[in-house]
Amino acid sequence: MNMRQLRTRFAPCLLFCLFALCLAACGQATPGNDGRDKEDDDPKGGTPPPSPVHDTIAYVVASGPSAGDEIRLIDPDGGRDRLLWRSDQDDVLGVHSVGSLSWNPQATALAFSSTHENWCSLFGSDIFTIGSDGSQYRRLTQAPACGDLSTYPKGGVQVPVKNLGGDSFSGFMYFQGAASVKPVNLPPNGATVVVFEDVADFGSGQDWLQAASLISGTRRQLLISTFVDVQAGGSVSTAEAAVWPPDSSWNALDPTWRSDAQAVTFRLNNSDLLELPVQPHALEFGQPVLAQDRSLPDFITHLARGPGEDRASQILYVGTYIFDQPGVFLLEKGSSGPGEQLVTFDSLETIQGLTWLPDGSGFLFSHSEGELLSGERASNLFRYDFVGPQVVRLTDYTRRFVGRLSVSGDGSTVVYELGADIDALSGEVVDPDLYVLEIGSAKATAALLVEDARAPAWSW
Repeated sequence: MNMRQLRTRFAPCLLFCLFALCLAACGQATPGNDGRDKEDDDPKGGTPPPSPVHDTIAYVVASGPSAGDEIRLIDPDGGRDRLLWRSDQDDVLGVHSVGSLSWNPQATALAFSSTHENWCSLFGSDIFTIGSDGSQYRRLTQAPACGDLSTYPKGGVQVPVKNLGGDSFSGFMYFQGAASVKPVNLPPNGATVVVFEDVADFGSGQDWLQAASLISGTRRQLLISTFVDVQAGGSVSTAEAAVWPPDSSWNALDPTWRSDAQAVTFRLNNSDLLELPVQPHALEFGQPVLAQDRSLPDFITHLARGPGEDRASQILYVGTYIFDQPGVFLLEKGSSGPGEQLVTFDSLETIQGLTWLPDGSGFLFSHSEGELLSGERASNLFRYDFVGPQVVRLTDYTRRFVGRLSVSGDGSTVVYELGADIDALSGEVVDPDLYVLEIGSAKATAALLVEDARAPAWSW
């Protein structure tokens, strides 16, 4: 789906949709090499994939002050802990954050969500891939990546804006293909023209229209009136755009690989499921995974595409309706309904992690238990088996919380976050460590793998 199709299909929705942004690098960030070489980005796919790293755990850790998050690899026994990727950008406010990770079936590439390019994207958080050796870095959502904009011809864009609100507006604007954001400060009824000097021209005609988004605090809004065909070597003006404070967010999150490793499924905002090829065209928005008239829970998290041929068209996810019970759902690609609700939880409980078993016989999940203000509250690990079906408890923690998790290729061992608390707003474990546990042994005890680490992903 390109931008012209996006405008036609989603215009009524996009008029009110906003995008999250971390402002640490606004107006001054410059792209680094992000751990990759230019020759790795062969648009024809001629570059051979890196060597596989089977039975390896990827995880996220803070790099240190002003450095953002980094992705590391480690063996299941704790050996060979090494860096895979980190952004070269400064992060003085500590807002560049890597989210969940997902290995492709061949263990040659890792998909991840991150906010580190939100200063040159329509999204606050984008989906990226990186090879198992740190090469072949790519941005899938709203491609190309910031560092690749320099390879395109450039044109100028002027965006007239007017503050129609009764209050002053102070924020930023981004135009697709620009190197970074521009400040926008207007009094009530004030007007100005925001000028972008060097905007990448991705192509000519209706299929290559580019647009601006308005940014205020941590939120964004796509400005429908600004769609325009950028002219290399020339300059164009958009229609006037009305300015008002955005009040919602867009983010690309929860990447999960299709079983043939040719595409990545992800969640856009709360409950839109899209899919992008591993080498998308510039501005490609993604194809809907479900039917156009789909009906899903209000909030979706923890996407997991099914393993192998038998489960290839299935997706596990955690779904929550407003003022209703959350649960784990199983749906088929292309369906219109929410799918089958396999597990139901109390409305005050939250699900912290979800992962398929490699043979597709079931899945593992973690969820909170106990009264909200009770000292006995905890989050534990469970296995769901399709045969029966039945749910089996695997841990029995008190006042400790199991978070995101991933299972080994033989299904015998799980790696998971474990911390002393969960964030009441996000439902994520606070300051977790990573532990490994043999789930097939009743006498096994969890072993510490990495301190101060999160978001594990075990390659098969």
